[in-house]
Amino acid sequence: MLSIRKTYFWIHLYMLFIQVLSPAIFKPADELGVLFMLILIGLDMAVNRDFVRYKGMFIVAGILSLYALYSLFFLNFNTGKAILVDFVIESKPFVPFFISFAIAPRYTHKECQIMKASALLLAFVLLLIFVTGLTHAILFHVAYLGSTAFICFLTYIFCSIRSDGTIKRRDIILACTILAIGLCCTRSKYFGEAVMALFFLFLYRPGMFKQIKMKQVVTICLVFAAVLAVSWQKINYYFIVGNGDSFDPEVMESFARPALIGGAYIILCDFPLLGSGLASYATFASGPDVHYSSVYAIYDLDKVYGLSEQFPAFICDMFYASFAQFGLVGIGLFIFFFLWIYQRLRLVLHDESHILFSIGVLVIIYVMIENVGSTLFSQSGGLYSMMVLGAIIGKYRHCNKEQRKLILQQDYK
Repeated sequence: MLSIRKTYFWIHLYMLFIQVLSPAIFKPADELGVLFMLILIGLDMAVNRDFVRYKGMFIVAGILSLYALYSLFFLNFNTGKAILVDFVIESKPFVPFFISFAIAPRYTHKECQIMKASALLLAFVLLLIFVTGLTHAILFHVAYLGSTAFICFLTYIFCSIRSDGTIKRRDIILACTILAIGLCCTRSKYFGEAVMALFFLFLYRPGMFKQIKMKQVVTICLVFAAVLAVSWQKINYYFIVGNGDSFDPEVMESFARPALIGGAYIILCDFPLLGSGLASYATFASGPDVHYSSVYAIYDLDKVYGLSEQFPAFICDMFYASFAQFGLVGIGLFIFFFLWIYQRLRLVLHDESHILFSIGVLVIIYVMIENVGSTLFSQSGGLYSMMVLGAIIGKYRHCNKEQRKLILQQDYK
């Protein structure tokens, strides 16, 4: 029998290390990781004859195939090559999630120690990169420092949970050290993520919001205020004053992202159900590196600084704008997907550990916040995060409705 779990551990470790190395050394490193996973499950299906447990991945592939056919035969906004490239890009985050969900890895003590040591090592490599001034040379953008530090933090906590669902004080201190290293990125998004991480690590207790009292209301308000305070600079820059000290319509660079959102709204009005199709808007495949989509010219977005064919720096810079490609059906499916995940995270809360539940929620928060000003969901950080999320809830893949009901009747862990 092919040992899927043991092989998957090394792929997991590889996906952790490329968070630092892939931008500078080998850009397609995340695609290579996905390829390793596909080869692994291909061998599993061939040798162990196990097809059913990967059905989630096949469902997503089927949905995206329908979108590809819709884009190719019913619309004319981009080439077949660009549509194929976008099909691959949009599939990427779902492959590691559903493979991890299917394998449901629970690593041995030795494997967890390797993962923890690797997370610590990478965090201090990040610090060294920052201190030596090599951030832009290796990571391209200082934001990668915060994003990677948060991934190392999640990994360390994930591998530190003991059999009784608790974490040693020493491990909590080291995890917070990793989190502190990420503060060097000075990015508002990371500050918001760090506030949420500290809340779930030190303040959150199961059931604390079940019966809302004044204490819970105050806690929610304080956490929200803290996240808003540390994120305000970025919100202000993106959507209010831009590069200047006041609202200035001439500063086009500062309006690239709002223009993407505004364009997405107009496109959704014109193509409400299924959107404008793959490779048409706000994705790498819709830019000139593959083939420049005609949608930008149709909606006069090709004149916006950062969205033009000559200077497309901000085309693939806001994940939520790409919802215009999928319409209300795609938006609904995306929301359903994460609600489906959360329902299984609730099982983790009742059956395993509130810390493991918190890690799952933090992964979702991390992905959602990062996607405001990036397309992390389909990049190496998003792929790795979805691997962790799939591993957390994978234990409940076989649970039927009755079993889930029984688990939810148990006390919180």
